[in-house]
Amino acid sequence: MKTNNCHRDNVAVIRRMNIEIKRNYKLAIYLQIYKQIKEQILNGGLKSGDKLLSYREIAKQFDVSIITVTKAYELLSDERLITSSQKGCFVSENASAISIDYNMQLTEDNLKEAIKSAKTVDISLDELHTLLNELWHE
Repeated sequence: MKTNNCHRDNVAVIRRMNIEIKRNYKLAIYLQIYKQIKEQILNGGLKSGDKLLSYREIAKQFDVSIITVTKAYELLSDERLITSSQKGCFVSENASAISIDYNMQLTEDNLKEAIKSAKTVDISLDELHTLLNELWHE
């Protein structure tokens, strides 16, 4: 298991982290924390360099063990979404690039679905292009 020093830091932290824990939910608590922070990073709510709440702060706030928070932060670290130092845990500098890649893939997936739908109802490529152009300029 990796060791991090995020829980030792007492400096002010960002308050934009919006985490909601559902105790009677199928998904383990550490995965809930991981998914919500990851989503905030990928959607731009948390930016490169933003300081995350410490392990202890999250554990205390949600009455969960530090091990639970550690598991969530390790998953984020494994995906290179966060980094840690003796000053705390931060959104990684490459999170912006990861976010752009993620959103590009999401957009591509949505466009593939739209194309599939258009083909199903016999919308031509020209008609689809016109529609896309109109929507783009709204």
